[in-house]
Amino acid sequence: MKRSLLLTVLGLVWMAGAAMAQNTGPVRIGIVGGLNLANMTESEADSRAGLIAGLSLIKPINTSFSLVTEAAYSARGAKVRIREDGVPVSASLNVGYIDIPVFIRYQLPVSGEFKPYMQAGPALGLNTGCNVGASGGGVSVTVACSEVGADIRTFDLGAVAGAGLEIDLLRYAVGIGARYNAGLVDVSKDGSGKNRTFQFVGSVAVPIGRR
Repeated sequence: MKRSLLLTVLGLVWMAGAAMAQNTGPVRIGIVGGLNLANMTESEADSRAGLIAGLSLIKPINTSFSLVTEAAYSARGAKVRIREDGVPVSASLNVGYIDIPVFIRYQLPVSGEFKPYMQAGPALGLNTGCNVGASGGGVSVTVACSEVGADIRTFDLGAVAGAGLEIDLLRYAVGIGARYNAGLVDVSKDGSGKNRTFQFVGSVAVPIGRR
């Protein structure tokens, strides 16, 4: 796994260098935001809805390919619903990350105002905090993961793939997209499961350079 990850990183660095060497179009900076539907492997938990929001940077490589990177807060975890002595109880694991994905984006060669694309790449997630919440019978409790013995890793590593549409409105590139982030390492050090996250995002980007 370490070897394949190293090869992936080296390949992305090479492509980034090639992108910067070509005058194919302006770099764009933008904002992204939307909804996470997060869950974990090796569990029967339900998906947990959470926020994703941050910044993006897009650098064209040629007329079809771009290098895209983001820095975004991403709320993940899972939730369960049970009955305890006849009382419905909801419990959730809430883990926040700063996600730093690096995508290679391919714009499909179609005519018209809408520009469909596909993208894929690795993503590093830096843990910003973790808590466990429970509510039932009119009582709610939230405690840090460390207080219940959950040894959550300080990082996550995932493989992300998705697709979307963009349209140019004046100077702005406005887009919508969906993607899937499959965690490659266990969320906790005891091997309790990996993150699985569907992400539905909107974006607005503006050029910061000239052709």
